[in-house]
Amino acid sequence: MEKLIVLSSFLKGFKRKNAADIINAFFIAERLSNTSSPFTFENRDNNGVDCSEIRRLLFFNSKELDKQQKEERKFHDLGKKVSKFNSNELKWVAQYIRNKDAHLFPEEAKNAQNLLKELRSVLDS
Repeated sequence: MEKLIVLSSFLKGFKRKNAADIINAFFIAERLSNTSSPFTFENRDNNGVDCSEIRRLLFFNSKELDKQQKEERKFHDLGKKVSKFNSNELKWVAQYIRNKDAHLFPEEAKNAQNLLKELRSVLDS
């Protein structure tokens, strides 16, 4: 049940429905904030990261996620902070955190570095 609470809290802050965006955003927020979550992430090369467990929860438990009343405030706030990134930015940043610039074009890696600086300053404030 803890997984539903964590993911539901994040989704209420992030407010997007695309699974790839959710997974990349959650990964970014978790890694940059040194917050531990109950999920394991896999590399998706130039598409960022993936988490089959989150995909299953989004697909099979969407109603339970929507009606979840308990909230982990830190995950809600992290969702809000990464919600300003578009899909490509989420992929680039997630991939950069995971593998540096191994699967990114030079311009994508530079954009990811700049976005990381911006996000770190938001998280630090």
